[in-house]
Amino acid sequence: MIYAKGVRKKGVDDAGVGKAILFSGENPLNVLNDVNCNYAIKFFKDNAFAKWLCYLPKNSISILQKLEQK
Repeated sequence: MIYAKGVRKKGVDDAGVGKAILFSGENPLNVLNDVNCNYAIKFFKDNAFAKWLCYLPKNSISILQKLEQK
């Protein structure tokens, strides 16, 4: 599980873009702590659709790739 805090400028209530910082990832995802991301989100009825673009350090990518192989 990973927690993130998102911040966006004023905009439409049902959509938005902004920046987020990932924090408090549980091990082994704690390699993502303090990673900066851009996000876009759109709400439709009771659902939220989001796209995240995060900039990962190379060592974090290596650790995540090893997890994927398990």
